[in-house]
Amino acid sequence: ALAGDARWGAEVFERLAAGHLFDGMEGWMPLLATGRETILDASDARVVVVEPARVRHRLADLLDEERELAGVVATTWRADREVPLLHVEFAALLAGHEVVDLEGRPGGGGGLTSPPVVQGDPGRIAAHVREWSPGRRAVVLATTPGAVARVADQLREEGLEVTTDPGAVLETRLSVLESALPAGFWLDDPEVVVWAESDLTGRRATRRATRARARTVDGFFDDLAVGSYVVHRHHGVARYAGTTTRSINGVTRDYLVLEFKDGRSYWPTEQIDAVTPYTGGDAPALSRLGGTEWQKTRAKARAAAYLVAQELVELYRRRAVATGHAFAPDSAWQREMEDLFPYTLTADQSRAIAEVKADMEAARPMDRLVCADVGFGKTEVALRAVFKCVQDNKQAAVLVPTTLLASQHYQTFVLGFAGFPLKVGRLSRLVAPKETKETREALADGTMDVVIGTHAILSKTTKFKNLGLVIVDEEQRFGVEHKEAIKARAVGVDVLTLSASPIPRTLEMALAGIRDLSMITTPPADRRPILTYVGEYDESAVVEAVRRELLREGQVFYVHNRVHDIDHVAQRIGRLVPDARVA
Repeated sequence: ALAGDARWGAEVFERLAAGHLFDGMEGWMPLLATGRETILDASDARVVVVEPARVRHRLADLLDEERELAGVVATTWRADREVPLLHVEFAALLAGHEVVDLEGRPGGGGGLTSPPVVQGDPGRIAAHVREWSPGRRAVVLATTPGAVARVADQLREEGLEVTTDPGAVLETRLSVLESALPAGFWLDDPEVVVWAESDLTGRRATRRATRARARTVDGFFDDLAVGSYVVHRHHGVARYAGTTTRSINGVTRDYLVLEFKDGRSYWPTEQIDAVTPYTGGDAPALSRLGGTEWQKTRAKARAAAYLVAQELVELYRRRAVATGHAFAPDSAWQREMEDLFPYTLTADQSRAIAEVKADMEAARPMDRLVCADVGFGKTEVALRAVFKCVQDNKQAAVLVPTTLLASQHYQTFVLGFAGFPLKVGRLSRLVAPKETKETREALADGTMDVVIGTHAILSKTTKFKNLGLVIVDEEQRFGVEHKEAIKARAVGVDVLTLSASPIPRTLEMALAGIRDLSMITTPPADRRPILTYVGEYDESAVVEAVRRELLREGQVFYVHNRVHDIDHVAQRIGRLVPDARVA
């Protein structure tokens, strides 16, 4: 019935009627549901509201956004009826239920208060538990099974009886459980104190992924539109004009329609592997079908590649005959560190990590390229490789192209190795001379395990006592001289290159087998694609972008190109979005 009444959604309705499963199908639920029910309608359970004012404001924001989107959808699809809203008002949601208000208020009053400060010290937890009355229960939370076991062992060493069984919480004074609760609390009725992992480590709690992304990004032609440029392996650059079905000599087949300089041509879809999307300039010149122009272009490319190959043969001959260090299999600390990772690894990440570890455990020097888009998890691969290197009493160097990236990686590595006896240093032009001198001395005498920095690492004054691993992040950002310095230092040393967009030479060497290649093409669960818009400055667009990010409780970087009036810009943004904290 819907397919007939609302033609704008006929294709989707037909897929739903046929029982097909696809991304986004849950968004059509309001059109199909006969009644509106929430999980609260399914039972008479007690409703606990933490921070009611914040919940109320958040729901109001969602309702406003939903109404706006519903209007846009109705206009875009020319819907002949209003798209129904799934959400209801806050008061209506709680009607008929007993509500317990757990608004965080300092000083008791029946509400939540923060737990005692323990700063990750098991001794402080033990002291608090011993001085409390026997009826008070204490619960310590950790976000991973490995962290649960580790915290429980530390508390047992303090002489306390500890359980990790959720069913035994009421019978034991102290429990350690797995949970991603963002913060702990203190209650007097019932007598319960809960410490979250953030109370122990100071880290902000993160949400674990609960489902894998259904769609991967493997297909070349997923986003190919009519009018896009493509390259035919044997005939050159053409414009893609869609597909068509034709009957020739009584045989009906599907054909790709390609427009060359001298006219259209039709290619059977079985030959699709000979066609790839064009990734060069915005408007390339079309090739002539059957001419010699494309063959000459390919010949020039082959000649250039041959010259590059001659440069690299000597270097890789030296690396091929060099004997590297065969790292030991994973230690207990390695597994413990990896268990602390707060997210679920994607299948591609797990495969890349296994390939890197296998290379490190082999006797020949590793030379692997890990290629992945921004946010797909390259840094996590690097963290595990560096930890494995240091476990064998070797030093690791992480080379990055900018001081900002050096600072970000330094914070990531320090946080990732918190609680383990690894010393991490940094080298860049923003590091004070005294700290730079101390870092170089520590690297030379072996008291520093990991250094993260820019081109300062390549300086002749930077010496390592026992270098075992070099990681180059965003290799395409380094010049020829810098790469030669890296190569000279890395003979016989394991090298791991990370890149979202490797230069053609690096990628060709990986594809040809000169360098090993690991691809991470599956995005983490719930990761959204990067959207880029270019246009004239518009304050309303700025306000809309900032408010949309604040709605998802995110953060915004506003980049300005002059220092002398940056305070004025910050004040203007503060006036445009008064509910945002601007620095």
